[in-house]
Amino acid sequence: MELRQIEHFVYVAEEMSFTRGAQRAHIVQSALSSSIARLERELDVQLFDRSRQQIRLTAAGERFRSHAYDVLRASRLAVESIGEFTGTLSGTVEFGSLISSGPLDVAAVLGRFHRAHPFVGLRLRLSQTGASSYLSALLEGSLDLALVSVPGSSPGAWCTTPSCDSSW
Repeated sequence: MELRQIEHFVYVAEEMSFTRGAQRAHIVQSALSSSIARLERELDVQLFDRSRQQIRLTAAGERFRSHAYDVLRASRLAVESIGEFTGTLSGTVEFGSLISSGPLDVAAVLGRFHRAHPFVGLRLRLSQTGASSYLSALLEGSLDLALVSVPGSSPGAWCTTPSCDSSW
């Protein structure tokens, strides 16, 4: 089993779509489908129920998803742990933002952050469905940072990693 296969599984599980999962993985859908099929053969279990118009996770897929997040998080932490030896901040930040034209220029903020920390990858996940999907993703660990709008509160950022820096 390869980390890439686990990542592909997570993309499809989060999107509930092979097409959108492939877009997130930046690969063609046939390659993503092949990756998932190889993973299912290796595990000898079906992770997705494809019998309807819309796919859904099987019971095995639900169980695998929670562990898949742990594996990807551990992998990311392993890479980040050697940053002290290279003297640079590195790793990947999974970032969620609502699609809006609010007072915050998200592109400018991300650009400043990237210029300050060029070895940190930013994966932006945009949503039109609202803050609730990001809040659950933060809690389960599939997002590190999310910009959300909560009625009756002032703007802010919620971050799940201890290294969050409010200055960016």
